[in-house]
Amino acid sequence: MDNYYETCLKNIQELLEDNEESKALVLLDEELRLPYVPEPYFSKFKSIRDGIRIDQQPASKYFENLDEIDVALRSHEALQHKAMISLERVNLRSEIEWMRLWLKDPLIEDWIKKQLLFFSLSQEINAIFECSIQSEEHLINMSELENPYSSLTYTKTLKDLKDMLESKNPSMLILCEMELNQNIMDAFPFKLDNLDAKEIVRTVEGYLSIN
Repeated sequence: MDNYYETCLKNIQELLEDNEESKALVLLDEELRLPYVPEPYFSKFKSIRDGIRIDQQPASKYFENLDEIDVALRSHEALQHKAMISLERVNLRSEIEWMRLWLKDPLIEDWIKKQLLFFSLSQEINAIFECSIQSEEHLINMSELENPYSSLTYTKTLKDLKDMLESKNPSMLILCEMELNQNIMDAFPFKLDNLDAKEIVRTVEGYLSIN
């Protein structure tokens, strides 16, 4: 006798065989939104879903409408990046309801939500968003959100790195700036109060020694 997940897989496969991709996607998204799906079923559901979501216009650099972007944000990495490039051209002030949907959706990855909030900052959107990040619910008030690259922590750490490396090792400085930026975006939309330029240099040196 099949368990629940085996039955789900069979139902999804039957829909695909009947060319009912849209119905299969609905079932897959419902399963993947559950708080816990055991392996190997989670990976199977995700793999099937990503396989269905194929770029219908691969020659185009951008998606032409928000429905396409909506699907792509929950898909594989190539479509996600195309969706984000497309969203950079969108007036998000006019699409607040889409933003609310995407920021709450557990199927949309954290890095996408962070970038959406960053886009909102750039467009000076004044709104309060419910946002699911790292499987926790947060209330983000855009009027209180600081551009991470303008923060005192960032500017001071960058200055310290330049003082240490700009004249002695400019190539190392570039790598350390990249690591600093990664640290900042990993913490965003929350503040990162403690960053040590020396620790960043040690971290990058560790990467180089491994390679």
